[in-house]
Amino acid sequence: MKIPVSNVLLKATDALVLFSSPHSTLVQHYPLTESGGQLIFGAGAAVTDTFFAELAQRAHSSLMFLPGEVLGFSTHEMIWWEPAKKRGLFFHESSSVQIQEPIPLPALLFQVTATGAMSVYALNGDARPDLDTQLYHAPLMNVFGNQQVCLGSTELPDHLDPRRTAEYSEAYFRSAFTHGRPQLLTEQPYAAVLHEAARQGTFPTTLLKPTGKTLAELFGS
Repeated sequence: MKIPVSNVLLKATDALVLFSSPHSTLVQHYPLTESGGQLIFGAGAAVTDTFFAELAQRAHSSLMFLPGEVLGFSTHEMIWWEPAKKRGLFFHESSSVQIQEPIPLPALLFQVTATGAMSVYALNGDARPDLDTQLYHAPLMNVFGNQQVCLGSTELPDHLDPRRTAEYSEAYFRSAFTHGRPQLLTEQPYAAVLHEAARQGTFPTTLLKPTGKTLAELFGS
């Protein structure tokens, strides 16, 4: 059995099995081999403290380079930012907004989890965020009030990889925008805001509505 982790194909080599009774638990280590697509357990042996120490050392032995846009990465979630730029927005035919030209958008901050959830925030500036950076509601559709994205049938990469951040954001922007008026500091129609941004060549960040959060809160600080 093989599984992809961060673009590296990992092979099942060992198994730990817990044998339990109401009064005790025994952990056995079994080496694994593969034959005809089936995993075969070798002879078992009791697990020792030395085994766990070696296992911990192996688990932390790989060193990965993190691209500059990545702000945080773990096996459970990943946070990165992308500078302000023009993006193509694909509005569903049922949407009240119909704009064909690329729209300048502010810098955006994305958060994805290993369970497949995505959140997106806007930033008021292009500098790399720090823990004190204020987060704003993204001026985008298909986003709930808590900044979580309604992904619908959008297919994200199947595992977290800090080298594939663009694949996540591109998957979102390839999806059809269907619902949800963005929270902005204006009563103007959303389409009018986007048309004005296209005319000026930049998104008016003065219209961004604060979420009341800083980046530190996404890190649990």
